[in-house]
Amino acid sequence: MKYKADPITMQVIRYAMEQIADEMGHTLVRTARSTVIKEIVDISCAVFDAQGNTVAQAHHAPMLLTGFELGMRALIKNFKPEDLDDGDVIVFNDPYAGGQHVMDLVTFAPVKVGEDVLGFVGSIAHHSDMGGAAPGGVAGGLGEIYLEGLRMPMIKLWKRFKEDHELFGIIRNNIRVPDKTLGDIRAQGSADFVGVRRVKEIFARYGREVVDG
Repeated sequence: MKYKADPITMQVIRYAMEQIADEMGHTLVRTARSTVIKEIVDISCAVFDAQGNTVAQAHHAPMLLTGFELGMRALIKNFKPEDLDDGDVIVFNDPYAGGQHVMDLVTFAPVKVGEDVLGFVGSIAHHSDMGGAAPGGVAGGLGEIYLEGLRMPMIKLWKRFKEDHELFGIIRNNIRVPDKTLGDIRAQGSADFVGVRRVKEIFARYGREVVDG
C-alpha cells in the first residue's frame, strides 16, 4: 500500500488524533458531575475512521475500549451515512448490542462535512446510576437484565446539536440521581462535540486524501 503522506506527516497526524482523544477525555472529566468520573476517571474516548475502525484512543481506562469496537460495528449496521447529521450524538448501553454492562454508557458522534461522513468520535463512561432494582445497578439475586437498569438501544440523544428533551425526560424518570447522571451524559456529549470539531480541523488542514491515506 502506498501512503499519501510522507512519514513525518503521518506521525504528526497520528499524534494529533491521539491528542484529540485525550482532549475529549479531559473535557469529559472536567465537565462531569459524579465521583466515578471526576475522581475515579472510569472513562475512555476514541477516534474512528469512516468504516468504524479505531484510529486513536485516549490514555484512560483501556479495558473499556472493547465496547467501542463492538458498538461501532452495531452503529454502522444501524445507520447509513444519510441517516446521520452533523451535531448528532448516538447513545447506547445495551450489552446485547455490543455494550459492556448497563452502567457503561457509550456515545458516538459522526464527523460529517456536507454529505460525507469522514469518521466518528466516541466516549464511554461508567455511570453512578441507570435505574434498576438496586442503586449502582449491581446486586445479588438479579435474575433478569431488566433489573440492572434502563437499557437503551442506539438512539440519537442529540439531533443536529439539540438535545431530544423527550428522551432526556424518559431517562430522568427512571434514575435515582438525575442531576448527576444527566450531567455526566451531557459531559459525554460535550466531549464528542470537542472531538468532532478537532477532527474536522485535521481534515481541513491536511485534506481527506492525506488523512485517509
